[in-house]
Amino acid sequence: MRKPELKDLRKVNQSLSSTKRTTYLRILSKACNQWYALSNDYEPVLLLSSGDMSKFYAYVDSLSERKHSDAALHFAASQLVALVKKYPWDPVEVKLDPESKARQAFSLSEHRCRRMNAWFRAHRRNRGDTVLFSRMRSFIRYVINDAPDLGSIYGQCDFTGGASLGVHGNATNLMRKLLAKSWTVTPCALDYFRVALRANFHYAGRVAPTNGVVQSVWFSHEDLMRSCTLVSANTIAFVPKTAKTYRSIAVEPLGNGFVQKGVDLFLRSRMKRIGIDLSDQSLNQRMARQGSIPGQEDPLCTIDLSSASDSISIELCREVLPPDWFNFLNCIRSPSYNFSDQKDKTFRYQKFCSMGNGFCFPLETLIFASIIHACKGGRVGIDWSVYGDDIIVRKSVFEAVVGSLRTCGFRTNKSKTFSEGFFRESCGADWYGGEDVRPFTLDFELDCLSSYFKFINLARRNTRTSIFLSECITDLMSAIPGRWRFMRPFKGPPDSAIDPLDCRFSCQPRRWNSKLQCLSWYELETKPLGDVMDPPWWVLNAAALRGHPASQPFTVRRKTRTRVRFVARSGDCIS
Repeated sequence: MRKPELKDLRKVNQSLSSTKRTTYLRILSKACNQWYALSNDYEPVLLLSSGDMSKFYAYVDSLSERKHSDAALHFAASQLVALVKKYPWDPVEVKLDPESKARQAFSLSEHRCRRMNAWFRAHRRNRGDTVLFSRMRSFIRYVINDAPDLGSIYGQCDFTGGASLGVHGNATNLMRKLLAKSWTVTPCALDYFRVALRANFHYAGRVAPTNGVVQSVWFSHEDLMRSCTLVSANTIAFVPKTAKTYRSIAVEPLGNGFVQKGVDLFLRSRMKRIGIDLSDQSLNQRMARQGSIPGQEDPLCTIDLSSASDSISIELCREVLPPDWFNFLNCIRSPSYNFSDQKDKTFRYQKFCSMGNGFCFPLETLIFASIIHACKGGRVGIDWSVYGDDIIVRKSVFEAVVGSLRTCGFRTNKSKTFSEGFFRESCGADWYGGEDVRPFTLDFELDCLSSYFKFINLARRNTRTSIFLSECITDLMSAIPGRWRFMRPFKGPPDSAIDPLDCRFSCQPRRWNSKLQCLSWYELETKPLGDVMDPPWWVLNAAALRGHPASQPFTVRRKTRTRVRFVARSGDCIS
């Protein structure tokens, strides 16, 4: 990309960024007018025009809890909510304190887990076993066996791309973790971390003695300790979820996360054998659609849980997991936590694991699947399915499953749990009477050219969103300078150009390339920035064995470089 073009692109982005608030309010105004035309509800229009964003946000948020008479009205309400609820508002403008609310929710989940731990201890002393827990144990033992296959788990251990204690910020790639000043790990997980490193010989260069290109994996405990720092807690941070509340996430010690990744992959492979594929959400989406179709004798119902990962109590896991599995997972999890702004105060966990723990997602899925099995839910993939805390069961066992979840310390999210009516929601799919009513969610600011492209493309995800947001799409199209209104004849990344429209072959940016005998067009190309640190040979070797590209093996997060490229039909860059 030539420097004058890059300079012009920066000017366009600066201009769009300076008007992002007025553009967003204009979009909201058009959406509110569309809502009024369908529902005869003029309140959002009045509140928006008054400029009181706090009352406007509260009123629009309340629309998601209402029951609507048909699919069109239900979609219109959901679409207006989706334009407002996850937009990155300034908390001061809407008079909300999302971090404080998330902190309260985290503390409340700890309190509930403390009570559940006390209940389970009393239950074992006074009442003995129950049919529910006996069946849960049998199912879990059938899926994962009595003891963990440590050899298989160690072979799948790996560093993740996210933040860890000691390696955080934008630079959290493999190189930064291998070259970290010190690896953090809890005392109980240290031995597991050492053996896992030996099983992954290309990472052992950090602590193993080397001889040219040959390195030994048989390093001693003392060798590892020189590279490690023992910690007793992970750190709780809060990341944006909605304008109303943030999401709590645990930043794990690096060594613990390394072993937890192996457990995660192992549990996923074991559950896939029984029909639960945690790499594919389509089964839950199809079953949700099936449950929304009227006229069924025993329809499928969707269940969503509140703070599911924060509600897995320690004693519940001790009750239902095989003893060897519980002891192993208990050793590699973080036993305590502190908050990112109060690291001098450490608290003992009442929950077994939290979001951010590497094996939390498959573990909660396994527990929920065992509850459904204990309630005689039928055949997986036909009568029930689980993906994280998205649960689908038949109406005939719905009450039994909800009651068993409550017994185990989980709470259903009533606003997202559906057993009556014609609406079902699961894994990002919304259905009303078999019709797709999933809205387009605006969770980014309209502050650059790529964000305009992204809005226009995603707002046309289905017929309903295209009609409801047609005026918004037209408004944004007209706001893009003609030279930068990149349109292409074939679909691609949503933030690089405008996907096919009816008028695509008559648009000026597209032309026939006589040399290549194919269509060609301009589009934006966004790539992450490369890490500036110069890696040693053994780190490059580890990256190559892990599958990193040779051209740019290490990048940083949340920092990108954008350029304009000329593309032919085949997708190859010409210039």
